[in-house]
Amino acid sequence: MYDDSKSYDFVRLRRAESRALTRKRLCMAAIEEIAARGVAGISIERISERAGLTRGAFYYNYESKYSLLSDVLVVASDTEINLWMKLIEEVEDLNELFALFKERVDKYFDERGLLLIELEMEARRSDEFSTYFRDSEQKVQVACERLVAALARKVGAMVDVGLSATMVSSMASGLALCAPRSDGLTRGAILIKFLGLLLKL
Repeated sequence: MYDDSKSYDFVRLRRAESRALTRKRLCMAAIEEIAARGVAGISIERISERAGLTRGAFYYNYESKYSLLSDVLVVASDTEINLWMKLIEEVEDLNELFALFKERVDKYFDERGLLLIELEMEARRSDEFSTYFRDSEQKVQVACERLVAALARKVGAMVDVGLSATMVSSMASGLALCAPRSDGLTRGAILIKFLGLLLKL
């Protein structure tokens, strides 16, 4: 006998996957638009066009520009944290692992530093966006806690995961604002030194 519920579950799963892909396309388009124009210069029309989608597709997924921007922060952070998590699983040698982290951090700030600053500044300017932004920061905090816990396990350190994740997030936010140092010490190197102190390495 044919089970129609399995077919319905499959269709529902495909729709969820399709929607997740559409939302990711919109987030990536928004990141590119922010890099080109800043938050003040972006529009739903331009984001939709850059993503190859209609305005209707935008509003099917997001209620406003600000609801999209709240996802942008999460997508940018989650993508990077997932790369770090993969490195923690795959790289055994700690010196090699931290060298790779340093490279990743430098690349992340080169590509996404301006985005973080733009979103933070918009959250300070707009009460409406501030609410979305704080919710996104909570999601990023959870992902950062996952990362800190995995790192602590890897090196055998005992840390307060919640506090340590907050410290790492705060350090990353501060580094996004830093100009290149005259002594050549990169933002990645600074963050890795901080992690070493945090994990008592």
